[in-house]
Amino acid sequence: MTLAIFGFFHLRQSPAPRITRTVIAQPTRYFRTTTTTPSESADDKRGLSAPRWALVLIAFLCLALRLWHCQHPLERAADAYRHLYTGLMVQELGWSSLAQPFTAWSPTVAPIAAWAEFPCNYPPLTALLFRIVAGTWQSILIVKLLLTACEALNAWLVYRLTRHALVALAYWCPPLTIWWVSCEAQIEPLRNTLVLVALNGVRAGRPWGWGAWIDAILVRASAIFLAPQILCS
Repeated sequence: MTLAIFGFFHLRQSPAPRITRTVIAQPTRYFRTTTTTPSESADDKRGLSAPRWALVLIAFLCLALRLWHCQHPLERAADAYRHLYTGLMVQELGWSSLAQPFTAWSPTVAPIAAWAEFPCNYPPLTALLFRIVAGTWQSILIVKLLLTACEALNAWLVYRLTRHALVALAYWCPPLTIWWVSCEAQIEPLRNTLVLVALNGVRAGRPWGWGAWIDAILVRASAIFLAPQILCS
């Protein structure tokens, strides 16, 4: 839903003004609003300062709430544990272990996890990220902090894409995303990061935008639904 919001702002572009004989003959009629006096500019700055400070305050309050959730244990989903187990299994048994259930790596996991009897079904780049995290920190708290940092980066990328601070704030502040990312450690921010990098790259005409989109698909296959946006840019 959030991607659809800033996608709308990305697609919406104001049409270029037409240069007609009337515009050339009477330029002040069409461009009168573009000229402002110094006093008007100062008033505009004073008028915009309060909303900007309010947005910054809200963003920092949401950051504090996210960090508060990071230090709490998982409550609803055990996906973060499965992610770490996947990384540890790949680290010890190799990449071929992704086709095996978790019981092939640790039989003790079976009694405590309903998903232990099933093989891993993560895309390759997602499994690589799990392998890096499991081989470096092996901490749920670190995973939560990394995902929260990804969300902060995503909010900035949304602002770069839309040039609307409210849209970036709408990405950063929804309570549902704060809960599922900073508390339950869901990995969708990793996909969103690559999706936003792809949109910014394609918009700028850079070839690495296509590469970022392919990487996003390798993290979460749902990124394939961005194809109309990528192909039409």
